Amino acid sequence: MAGKGSKSRKKGSGKSTDTARGLGFHDEGIPPNLYAYWRRDLGRLMILHDCRGPAYSGTKDWEPFLEVAWNLPTLAPRARHMIRHDPEMQALHAALASDVAKKIRNGDKIAKRVSEEADKVWMNGRKKNKQTPPSAGSGSASPSSPLASSESSPAPSSVSSPAPSASLPVPASASLPAPPSASLPVTPSASLPVTPSASLPVTPSASPSPS
Repeated sequence: MAGKGSKSRKKGSGKSTDTARGLGFHDEGIPPNLYAYWRRDLGRLMILHDCRGPAYSGTKDWEPFLEVAWNLPTLAPRARHMIRHDPEMQALHAALASDVAKKIRNGDKIAKRVSEEADKVWMNGRKKNKQTPPSAGSGSASPSSPLASSESSPAPSSVSSPAPSASLPVPASASLPAPPSASLPVTPSASLPVTPSASLPVTPSASPSPS
């Protein structure tokens, strides 16, 4: 069985290689990875235009899409310059495009199935969490149980708070006002008036007499 499958894969890959050679992907000097990049770009273009083969999109939309795909820069140069006037190249291009579209459709089916399985697992987990009661050894008590209320409420303190009488009021006499005599007023006698005798008058004899 394994040998038969490997032979079929080799046969299919050889057919694809011959078709790619007809488009110029194996011409001399062409990079060998150009074909892989072209298939990648063609697949992205199919997803962008939502066109995945004639059986999926219909011939009316498939054929115009192929003409748009002729302009991909990763198409082999010989095909890109000659395909518009070469019906044989157009047929080879359509065959390879159909193969790419088939792989995209298979990938879409696998992705959809995996996504549905993931959603199912998530929903089953939600149902299981809702139906499973809390275990007895979990130690979590319901809010209505007396254990939960006793744990949530703080324990009463053994030391009673002091009575209001314990505070000693300060009597009014405790405040010592400053006596009025503490302030020393300035008496008028403290200022020393300047007497007229303090000034020395200039006498006329002080000036020298003329000779």
